[in-house]
Amino acid sequence: MASSKGTFMPVVLPPFPWAKFAEPDCWLPLITHLGDVGDCFEALLNLPLYRARLAAIIEKEPDHVTIQRLCALAFLHDIGKLSSGFQAKILTKARTGHLLQGYHALWRKEAGLQDALGLGEDISQWGEAMRSLFLAALAHHGKPIMASGQEPVKSDWAARTGYNPAEAARAIGQACRARYPDAFGPGPELPLHTELQHFFAGLVALADQIGSRECDFPLDRTTRPATKAADVLRNINMDVFRLRQALKPVEPWQLFGWAEGTKLRPMQQALLELSLDIRLAALESETGSGKTEAAFLRFLRLFRAGLVDGLYFAVPTRAAAAQLHRRINHAVQAAFGGECFLALPGYMKAGTAEGWALPGYRVEWADNPDEAQKQARWAAEASRRFLAAPVAVGTVDQVMLSGLQVKWSHFRSAALARSYLVIDEVHASDSYMSAVMDRIVQNHVAHGGHALLMSATLGSATRASLLGAKKTGKADSSNTIQAPYPSLSWAEGEKKKKQEIHLGIELTEYQKTVSISTAPLIAKPHAIASMALEAARQGARVLVIRNTVDQVIATQQAIEALDANAPTLSVNGIRCPHHSRFAAEDRLLLDHAVEQAMGKHSVCGGRIICGSQTVEQSLDIDADFMITDLCPIDVLLQRIGRLHRHAGRHDRPDAFRNARCIVLVPEALSPEINLLHFGLGISRDGGGVYTDLTGLEAVRRIIGEGAIWTIPQDNRRLVEAGTDPKTLTALAEQLGNAWTNERNVVVGGHSAQGTIGRMNLIDRTRAFDGSMSDCFPDDTNIVTRLGADRTALLFAPETIGPFGEKVTQIFVPGHWVDTSIATATGAEWIQPSPEQLVFDPAGLSYTRFGLTRSVNT
Repeated sequence: MASSKGTFMPVVLPPFPWAKFAEPDCWLPLITHLGDVGDCFEALLNLPLYRARLAAIIEKEPDHVTIQRLCALAFLHDIGKLSSGFQAKILTKARTGHLLQGYHALWRKEAGLQDALGLGEDISQWGEAMRSLFLAALAHHGKPIMASGQEPVKSDWAARTGYNPAEAARAIGQACRARYPDAFGPGPELPLHTELQHFFAGLVALADQIGSRECDFPLDRTTRPATKAADVLRNINMDVFRLRQALKPVEPWQLFGWAEGTKLRPMQQALLELSLDIRLAALESETGSGKTEAAFLRFLRLFRAGLVDGLYFAVPTRAAAAQLHRRINHAVQAAFGGECFLALPGYMKAGTAEGWALPGYRVEWADNPDEAQKQARWAAEASRRFLAAPVAVGTVDQVMLSGLQVKWSHFRSAALARSYLVIDEVHASDSYMSAVMDRIVQNHVAHGGHALLMSATLGSATRASLLGAKKTGKADSSNTIQAPYPSLSWAEGEKKKKQEIHLGIELTEYQKTVSISTAPLIAKPHAIASMALEAARQGARVLVIRNTVDQVIATQQAIEALDANAPTLSVNGIRCPHHSRFAAEDRLLLDHAVEQAMGKHSVCGGRIICGSQTVEQSLDIDADFMITDLCPIDVLLQRIGRLHRHAGRHDRPDAFRNARCIVLVPEALSPEINLLHFGLGISRDGGGVYTDLTGLEAVRRIIGEGAIWTIPQDNRRLVEAGTDPKTLTALAEQLGNAWTNERNVVVGGHSAQGTIGRMNLIDRTRAFDGSMSDCFPDDTNIVTRLGADRTALLFAPETIGPFGEKVTQIFVPGHWVDTSIATATGAEWIQPSPEQLVFDPAGLSYTRFGLTRSVNT
């Protein structure tokens, strides 16, 4: 970035090499910018947490000379801007870069700057790792560069009128020596650890972003000096010393808004007391038992001990993140007066304040904060900074972006290194996501980080993989069923020989029995609607969960057809279902409406919410009666977690004082019947919602003619019976060849997904060498969720949506996208009525039912 304030062009160049400019007469000298970034890098490494992470990576305490040499390399990150080609590009409008040129300046004699810099002889003594580390520093714009086979362009380095790159290089080399004198003296070679190179790449990118903040490092230093780097880190809460000092001696009930004097549950107490030496644990406990609060208490203990500097709470969906954000923000306010950031791209939220971007990389906040508070919100102002927040709640996607081969991944990884990583609903990840998350979590912990994996329903095979425990291959289902529940688990032992340790937790005083049965009505929305209406008329809060958006809409329409005054979910008095195909602004309204209808403080009275998976994960809602499509056992238990969730509720109708769940099944479940319309089974291209028919058949058999489940005592037995790979393979063999073939396809598909996930990850065992292998793929769309690709479709400015509120854009499923959508400007929408928006080129319609597509499109 040459300028942050406009597109005007200067008339003449300054008499020194520049790094940035804002006006024709306002330039930031390159030597000054190098110093700013070098200072920020050194300040980051002076933070105890980053110093500890560095020590963990190189497996020893870093000595002073090593630190100085790393700082010197960070200082040199932009020396490619010395090239006369770069210096003149602002006049010629050429596209001359500076990253490859930086490599040439230090490593290629053809550039003619090695002698002028005067560093070559000394840095040649820094060891084999020096070249890789410098290449890592050159990745500070978000991704590695390819240097091999890229010859210097002579004209880029030739002296021009008024500018001689060699003279400028001489000053840069002298400044580097003066700043880091011990780097050029005797000392050990730089550590040859590939993980160090990747960590260094992220830390330099972080330092460059911080050192480029014009509010702290102004271009014109004649009127205002730069802020000291250490002060900047404190102001933006990368240095959390002041937050740690602000910790208050509060009781848990004060943190979470519980009744005064409320004691911790056994599970919460167990996690709080878990040894701080255990850096990775899995917490399994029933939905609604207080895992979120337990995780936050564990964070406070780690934070107080100086073992983490932040918390990132990762959940599966945006809706869950938005709701959880409010709860965590309340706890943060009570704990140390800080703010929790909402880490969702497209939103800018710190605490309760919302912000929006302005031209020139500026941000405005609705609450008009003072300068100190505004500075403290730095991490909330751009999605790539979310993981640098002291406390943030967002989706798992942000964590995955720290490990995948995508721009700014190293930056995100370095930011995350300081935080306690909490991943909720880990069972909700598919094979692709699990493969990616496995590697990220293991790297995070291996480098000294702390992480917690939470689930109400985690199979033993999945848990062992996530914890990095050895798979014995001999355990049968009876052994896994005997594992305690609820439990805390972790792995101990040498690498590749780790064994799981389980800590059984006393059951809470609240247990629920659920009467569960099946009904062959999955293809009959009117019958489902009739059942829901009958319960609502008896005063029940009814939650209907369908596997696909199409079935959600069909059921909502059937309910309204049977009763025009049905008490369904509504927004601004307009009835609607709840699913993912709504504009972002409307989705927030929907989420709030769900909480009002079935949240902890909702009033009694019959009502119906018809929704998709968006209502099953991490939402604190409580239904009296549930109707759900057939789904895997872990998902089913997650859904049941929204049934009779709050123990102290005494306003349930008499007919629903005991929890009841109806599971909708097809009249016949078979690999030879296409049930994709209901989210069951696998398509020819390997897609589908719940692809494992054998697992679904296992659930149908577990329920049988009807059953009574006691939650949480039965959870372990149910999960293992419905997810254990050996059990499911045996069932498929029992059912015949068609099932066995289907099972093989599913297992193979899961394996392929995992392979794709691992292939898309950055290989941190590989050194930076400047070859094509370093580069992130340009021809591959690397995503966080396979099959979940979406395209944003803009509305015209000032468009009013079906709920009477302004909408700006809506995401269209990838398989609906065509040329008309990819090239749309927003003007294509027409509004035949206040209740409907139509995008005719692609046959799309947006109404109170959400986004739909014409059948013949």
